[in-house]
Amino acid sequence: MFGENEMSLSYPTKYSQGAVLSKATTHLKAIGYKVKTKGYILEAVNGRDYTTWVAVVLILFFFLGFLIYWFTRKKNKIVIDATSEGSFTITYDGSKAVIEAERLAKMLKEEELS
Repeated sequence: MFGENEMSLSYPTKYSQGAVLSKATTHLKAIGYKVKTKGYILEAVNGRDYTTWVAVVLILFFFLGFLIYWFTRKKNKIVIDATSEGSFTITYDGSKAVIEAERLAKMLKEEELS
């Protein structure tokens, strides 16, 4: 129920069980605690647990970022135009396409004789 720094103290009171819980609930809610009662047990938590919220937001941002990347990424494209006899044109776009276009050009062009 509590962490490793748990401390439990008992005190005598003139109030009934219901009155103790009512007064404690009123006071704790007034200073910002979230209060849960189960029978005659009251549990109050101060502060917020952002763990789930942060995880959901990070997943959504990751997913949104991935979607933006996926639909805006630059695709590597190589076009070889061999419409005229005896020559060809290689057009490329994208960082990885440069290397492949150069390889294709070396492979397809005539070797110059010295």
